[in-house]
This record gives sequence, C-alpha cells and structure tokens, in this order.
Amino acid sequence: MGKCDHDDASLLAGSELAWRRGLRGGAPSLDIAAAARVAWIVPRLARLGSIRSAHDCSTGGLGIALARMAIASAIGAELELSASRPTAAVFGERGGRAIVTCARGRRDELAAALEAAGVPARPIGTAGGDELTLRVNGDIVAVNVAAMREAWQTAF
Repeated sequence: MGKCDHDDASLLAGSELAWRRGLRGGAPSLDIAAAARVAWIVPRLARLGSIRSAHDCSTGGLGIALARMAIASAIGAELELSASRPTAAVFGERGGRAIVTCARGRRDELAAALEAAGVPARPIGTAGGDELTLRVNGDIVAVNVAAMREAWQTAF
C-alpha cells in the first residue's frame, strides 16, 4: 500500500480544531487528482462488495469519522496509529481522506484494488465489539459505543 499523509501538519489548516484553538492561518493543501481517485474508487469497490462501510475525513478528521461510523453501526473498533503529528493524524480535515472497512477475508483484495487505483492506504485496525478504542503513539482513548450514541442523541 502507498504512503499515507497522516503526518502532514497542513491537515489541520482551516480545521474546526484549529479554529477553536484560535489558529486562523495556514492554507489547507489538496491534491485534486488524489482526491478524485478516492472519490472514484470507493463507490466502485463498495458496489463490488470489497468495501462494507466508508466515511470521509473532511469534517472533524479521522477521529470524528470513526465516531460517526461506530454510532451509525453500533459497532466498535480497535485501531492503532503511529504519527509524528498525532493531532493532525486524528483531527486533520483535508479532503480526499477516507476510512473504509472490509470483510476480514477481503483485506488483500481491497489493498490491491486501492494500490492499482493509485490510492495510498494502510490498515489501522479491526471493527468489532462495543468500544471504540484508538491508540496513538501508545496513548489510548476508549469510549463505549452506546455511551457515544446516547451523548450524540442527547441535547445539551
């Protein structure tokens, strides 16, 4: 699988996280051709059954995409990232990034299809269980999926 851009600091430029922290500068970078390849291949692989679920990372980054997927499916996951810029890896909002799931037996098929399409990818974990657990450089965040769903459905 190709090189992923999860350590690129510009993933945070213009993001909700940067805005809330008072960081109003920077220009998000976007590789239009790469984003187009992702937008082209993901629905095709979903129709073929190679992808079971997918979510873009453009609003809130990977962390929010994972939470939304867990809430919608009522299925947790165990994931692990190693990143020199963990905040960018988890909350970077650059367009053209997505998280996808596949059946265990189709992981190699998915990897080959993404590589053939020129879409960088890497496995980061497995879906299952009732907790969403994310390890980043050894730090762990674990949240019960039912508790996340309840918090999401409850008004402030």
